[in-house]
Amino acid sequence: IARLTGAAAAIAAVAAATALLSPFLDTGGSGKAARRFRSASARLVLFALGLRLRERGNRPPGDGLIVANHASWTDGLALIAASGASFTAYARGWPLVDWLMRRFGTILVPRGIAGGLGPAVQAVAARLASGGAVGLFPEGTTSFGPGVFPIKPAFFQAAVDSGASVYVAALRYRTKAAEPSPERVAHWVDWTPILVHAYRLVAAAPIAAELRWLGRLDIPYRERRELAREAEARLRAALS
Repeated sequence: IARLTGAAAAIAAVAAATALLSPFLDTGGSGKAARRFRSASARLVLFALGLRLRERGNRPPGDGLIVANHASWTDGLALIAASGASFTAYARGWPLVDWLMRRFGTILVPRGIAGGLGPAVQAVAARLASGGAVGLFPEGTTSFGPGVFPIKPAFFQAAVDSGASVYVAALRYRTKAAEPSPERVAHWVDWTPILVHAYRLVAAAPIAAELRWLGRLDIPYRERRELAREAEARLRAALS
């Protein structure tokens, strides 16, 4: 309970800092100060939850599209902590939460509205063209794993349109003992209440969030489906 209270306090502190600093610091921007703010905020929340970030491979230089597999709501925290990137996410439908997510740099995609995808892709392309780093989970949903769902190509169009580099990252969680397994405590799908899942996380802490950078997709004359196929192949190889 104490750890869960601490995690809630850390999230509240990040939300308050985002709201207070946003008039003076572009917390959702592409500059170094904004990236450092997002990275430090995500590291604070990860620490409070009992997750320890471990990185392997060469981290991207600070711009470009970052794509990764999706197992938990903590995946975004891990990638933001490592890269300072802004992210895409489905809108929650709660005005205050959605406002804070936007101030944190999140590009929101309306739920259940196919027409909202095009503007979101355009917003990602604009962010990339300005030199920013944007992360996304092209599976489109979380799963209990351990495999990878088919990679959807839509948001790769933003990299094609902006000429940005595409980087792939594989996320895997490790618990301190064989039981409970990462699939039981770290992986999450949204029919599990978020507070229930958060309690499972902190009860099993410490948990290692292993982030493995798989390099840049160097594909000449790029097409979004080709980028998606190569990203999926790399993720399946890394997570098999």
